[in-house]
Amino acid sequence: MASMSPSSSPPSVAGLLAAAGGGMRLGGQPKAFLRHRGRTMLEHGVDYLRLVAEQLMVGLPGDRLEEGRALLSGTGAQCLAGGATKQETTRFLLEGCTQEVVIVHDVSQFMPSPDLLARALAGLVDADACTPSVLLPVRGALATRDQEGWMTDVIDRENAVMSHTPQAFRRLALVDALERAQREGWLESGLYALVHRNGGRVRMIEGDPGQLKLTYPEDLAVLEQA
Repeated sequence: MASMSPSSSPPSVAGLLAAAGGGMRLGGQPKAFLRHRGRTMLEHGVDYLRLVAEQLMVGLPGDRLEEGRALLSGTGAQCLAGGATKQETTRFLLEGCTQEVVIVHDVSQFMPSPDLLARALAGLVDADACTPSVLLPVRGALATRDQEGWMTDVIDRENAVMSHTPQAFRRLALVDALERAQREGWLESGLYALVHRNGGRVRMIEGDPGQLKLTYPEDLAVLEQA
């Protein structure tokens, strides 16, 4: 699928902010409306994407859509009600995009480095998707199991990685992967995994080992309300 050459002019970029989650593991606190340094994570996330994106699309909880729109008034961001999953939310947001490239960012990722945006975009030169990833420090063997406790697969512990956002995609590759996922019932924890499953090329660049995803109540200690 990949076809952009290193000598190509910079592509137009759309920024997609996944912010529709209800924060159930945080006790029902939507992560988009948590506050850090006097502003919501929603506002921080949009400001982050504005560093590279010409168009901004934001997926929000349906019952807080108007609140989100008020917070982002003047940013040019288009806010839509998200779906039941990140895949569904992303599919909704992509319907309003025409740019060649999209950056998908998760509002729960706590203050990532701006450098990651440039490196993720650069990783698309010969790929359909690019995600930051970090090698997992694993002491023992890795495997997966099903809900009944039966082993399902072996994982190569030497190359097991954890990904985080921001992630860059060729828009058409992501659209195609999401459409096929909807038809065939695919559900993956990472959007880039859908692109890979659909036959696309996924570049994994070096991520930030210290990158925090706001997931559990103990993670809230990093937030500065003032």
